[in-house]
Amino acid sequence: SPLAEGTEHHYTLIASYKRTAESDAGGLTQGEAQALGHVCIKIDELQDIHTEPYKDQSETIIKARVKVTGQSGSTNMFTKDQDNPNATPDEVDNLLSNLWLKSLVGRSQGHGYETPSEVVFRTQLAPVPSNFDHGLSVVPFFEARQLEKDLNWSGWTSVGGELEGARNLTNEILKYFQEEPFDSNFMASSTNFRTKITTPPESCSEYTEISECAAANCTWAKPLDSNINSCMRLHRIGFAWRDSISAPATQAGNVLHFVEFFYFDNGTLYKGTEDIRPDTNPDQPLSANFPTANCGIHCQSADLYVKIGFKADIGNPAPCSF
Repeated sequence: SPLAEGTEHHYTLIASYKRTAESDAGGLTQGEAQALGHVCIKIDELQDIHTEPYKDQSETIIKARVKVTGQSGSTNMFTKDQDNPNATPDEVDNLLSNLWLKSLVGRSQGHGYETPSEVVFRTQLAPVPSNFDHGLSVVPFFEARQLEKDLNWSGWTSVGGELEGARNLTNEILKYFQEEPFDSNFMASSTNFRTKITTPPESCSEYTEISECAAANCTWAKPLDSNINSCMRLHRIGFAWRDSISAPATQAGNVLHFVEFFYFDNGTLYKGTEDIRPDTNPDQPLSANFPTANCGIHCQSADLYVKIGFKADIGNPAPCSF
């Protein structure tokens, strides 16, 4: 496996619900509810199916300790609702319940990771709602390698040859939209569903401008060991769809939902990002690109991203370092 025992992976989650687009005197969005937390993972054991002891397993298993904290190492995630200063973490979570990334990380209070707890991470399950009962175990790792024909796994996306038709991460994600409450007709409609899968070239480091980086299917972003943007080799899958929300009541109605995942070559998550906004033009074709225009009212968003500089700056350790 390209992963290594003893390594730590640190992520930050920010999830918010904005009732308005208005800002207060301090520049904060009025009426915003937010949850913020840190997820620290330390790999203790790799059960790699390419090694003799685990060659009969169906997938590589990663056993790791996980700790989730708030801003300054508190056991609960930080939560706040500007419209309700006395809101409990569960009440804030209810306002964020439609966000995939928040559901994957779990509750802000009583999440079960107040102290380092073992999680058995899967590498061939997609981070989609049909797998949310597995919680954190379906994020942030996936099997990036193309395995042998009898193991029926082609890594990131579909390939030909002996692995024609094999399972892979992108197809496992998209399969969610081929089943109830969706179907193949829903996916075939550019008005209802769009997806964009980006497989980078062998090298991206030679591109020094944002435009040429994007044109080469590379990503302009910050690497783990630097706070300076550069052209990076990241695998990306983004998808947008029309949906309807029934609860909580203030968010009920037709919405546009966008999710995008970015992964390193070794199958670890670089970033997940998400946006839910009211659908004001239901007959307009969708774009698979993540929205850049500001959202108006009743907007939800989430980012789960690797902590930049965590490995480079020894003076800035993870709030939940082991």
